[in-house]
Amino acid sequence: MKDYAKAILYIYHGIDGVVSQIDDLVLRRALASFSDSTSCEKQAERIIGYIEQKKLLLALRCKTEAALSSFTEEEVKYFEYKYFKRKPADYFVGFDAAGRNYFRKQIRLLEKFCFALARQGIDEESFRRDYLPMEFIRDLVRRIRRSEEKAAELGRARAAAAKREEKKVQRYSLSL
Repeated sequence: MKDYAKAILYIYHGIDGVVSQIDDLVLRRALASFSDSTSCEKQAERIIGYIEQKKLLLALRCKTEAALSSFTEEEVKYFEYKYFKRKPADYFVGFDAAGRNYFRKQIRLLEKFCFALARQGIDEESFRRDYLPMEFIRDLVRRIRRSEEKAAELGRARAAAAKREEKKVQRYSLSL
């Protein structure tokens, strides 16, 4: 499964916002530490944990940028359409996002992105170790998996319906 690569693509443009929120949280925790009844050690560990998350996210952004730099402008357009969603609709004029080729291309590009991430030192195992402990990333991966399961279920239902229709046609043509 390429859940980790999809999660990275979905959060890529939001990393700066999350980093900013972590900075605010660290500042608030530090300022409120005098009124917190937990030990100084626990408070410091919590703040250090947030700072480590920030470092990991900044490293992820840099590695993702490096991985994406190996793609052509046309290939990035596919990522832009599916994952980034920050361009206006007129950017995609003439872009076929409904055809079978679009979906095949998305699959190939995701595999290529996984390979590019691996060259940057991020594979599924390192992603699980470093980033899944972050709750918002864990939730995103869960949503991605649910979405994929629903899509697979829908595909199976469509295939079953097509098979039933095919049998009806065969029975009808045999009766003639």
